[in-house]
Amino acid sequence: MTKGLIKILIVMAFYAGISSCEKQSCKNVSCANGQECVTGKCVCANGTEGSDCTTASYLKYERNSGSWYVSESCNQVNPYTSTNAFIQHNSANPQQIYINNLFGGNCSPIIAVIYTTSNNEGNTLQIPSQNCSNGSISGTGSYDDATGRIYLQLDFLINNGVDYQCNETLSPY
Repeated sequence: MTKGLIKILIVMAFYAGISSCEKQSCKNVSCANGQECVTGKCVCANGTEGSDCTTASYLKYERNSGSWYVSESCNQVNPYTSTNAFIQHNSANPQQIYINNLFGGNCSPIIAVIYTTSNNEGNTLQIPSQNCSNGSISGTGSYDDATGRIYLQLDFLINNGVDYQCNETLSPY
């Protein structure tokens, strides 16, 4: 009985020590907007980034006044073509951006949701299924910090059953 009690006390002391270390590593860390600190690092909510989660991720998508040069490539002949796009954030939901003028403006705006990675970078985009001209569009995307480009992989399904898989590269002007 005494050995069992000793084992329980040792386990409790071990967990208390871990908890204490966790609190110590976050003691001098200040995370914005009530974000959580884990092992000395802020864990940012989707749509925010940086070491303290104070940077709105949409800002990098709106750089250069939100203007982007577009290169489109689809598995079939492009249904529409664009040479430029304009991005702005949703002021009611800063985790969302509006991508305007893709597919010749026939799908404006395309709503994309910004997800923050474990590195606290809002570099991942999800394009939920949404109406687009005479069909629907969905896909994923990413922002490349090294090049400043946005890469989108889109599935554009037209109501007549034609399915286009398109790669869009948005480069800053």
